[in-house]
Amino acid sequence: MHDAPSVDLRAAMALAADRDLIARQYRDGFADLFALAFQVPVYQAGLGNAPADVEAPPDAATVASVQRLYLACLGAFPDSHIVRKHGWRVAQTVMTAAQAWRERAGDGVVLDADPEFAAWDVSLKAAGVNPGTSADFTVAALLLSGWIRSCAAPARGPAGGWHGS
Repeated sequence: MHDAPSVDLRAAMALAADRDLIARQYRDGFADLFALAFQVPVYQAGLGNAPADVEAPPDAATVASVQRLYLACLGAFPDSHIVRKHGWRVAQTVMTAAQAWRERAGDGVVLDADPEFAAWDVSLKAAGVNPGTSADFTVAALLLSGWIRSCAAPARGPAGGWHGS
């Protein structure tokens, strides 16, 4: 048998806010997440609507736009999942690398065609480094911006509504 919690969710998250990006969102009213969501239009030039065939892979422009948004997040905050698993030094190194990759992508480099980008990805995976908080944050920003909703709408048809609305 477990005791009832002595604090509510926001209070518990506030206790972890200095070491966990998601917890910080609860404490700070999701300010960082909303700021990232407001950046989506900056990257949205390549974020088209979903193809009629929702099973089709995204086009290169969409992939590049989502990558830049992800790198913006990964470059802005030390990923708290990495911090928990590997420490601040590794998280800072990944954050610094993400900043450089975001700059290269902004300069027009197609990251998926860059062997160095692929090698960086392989090196992260080989070391067991998973920037999961940044990935979650990116998806949440896309959801907040409405982009994912606009891409998913054709799959549900005109009568379908967003689940939970």
